[in-house]
Amino acid sequence: MEEIDTALCLQKLALSTDDVAIPSNIYPSVFTTLAWDNSDRLEETVSGEGTSHRVDRVAVQAKVIGPEPQKVPSTVAKTKMGSISITPLMLPTYNARKRVRPPTTLSTDPDSASLVQAKIKNLVWLLACQSNPEVQAVNIQTRDDINVVQDNIGYLPTINVPATQLSTVKEVLNQTLSIMDSLQLSKIICVFDQALYAKALEIAWKGFLP
Repeated sequence: MEEIDTALCLQKLALSTDDVAIPSNIYPSVFTTLAWDNSDRLEETVSGEGTSHRVDRVAVQAKVIGPEPQKVPSTVAKTKMGSISITPLMLPTYNARKRVRPPTTLSTDPDSASLVQAKIKNLVWLLACQSNPEVQAVNIQTRDDINVVQDNIGYLPTINVPATQLSTVKEVLNQTLSIMDSLQLSKIICVFDQALYAKALEIAWKGFLP
């Protein structure tokens, strides 16, 4: 099993022409969501040090109706190798410097049509709840006729560095832009937990994102 996994890994690396290896079930020009999370493996060590810290990620796409791109079958060369050696990832240090506050946002005109419509809908919702407490399920009932289709999930390579460092989050944002370009997308959604999200915003507020 180790030899098979190693051969598949080498094949994937050989076929990857971009900075980030995109799974074969993730297609270009399809709206994509990337989910990032830290994955710490706390091995039992004498001192408590030397444990594994990395960032895992998945790509999620809705299933596209219609023919899927044909996959070119390929053979996996036998290497008799049970593992591969990797070069430790050395990320450039990201200098935090002085913290930057979020950009100033302009408030919406209280007399705008969209805000007035939202207030009317909210008022109708409050009156409906007062007249019948069971009406709170109306949001679910109005969408119960929509068929739920399983999304397409692809597992991306991990980043083998601790997620608590700003340099790691900077690399996460860099690879996100690289994946977006590889999939030929103009926008992409990122999902973080609170710890990663706070660091990502701090970097974004400094003008990292285009």
